[in-house]
Amino acid sequence: MPAACASSGATCRCPTSSIARGDLAEAQFEKALREGRFSDRVAHDVASAESAGVAETPTFFINDVRYRGAHDLESLEAAIRVALRMTESRAELARDEV
Repeated sequence: MPAACASSGATCRCPTSSIARGDLAEAQFEKALREGRFSDRVAHDVASAESAGVAETPTFFINDVRYRGAHDLESLEAAIRVALRMTESRAELARDEV
């Protein structure tokens, strides 16, 4: 999934995701590729990835912060739990200030 899709939180609708889901036949993909149908989107995704410092896939972002740890489920879940606690702490501080 392109960085732009991953960071937006939206459902990815890029052409490679369509192929992975089986929504786009290989022949349709080849035709779209030859016609440059997705070239603007690909250029946008590449620029977005470069500006975010992405140089490999997969690259994960948690609350808009690039995750640089191990890619196993346990490590990712731990990082998400830490981010969630930080978010909850910030929300609690904000409520206290009101």
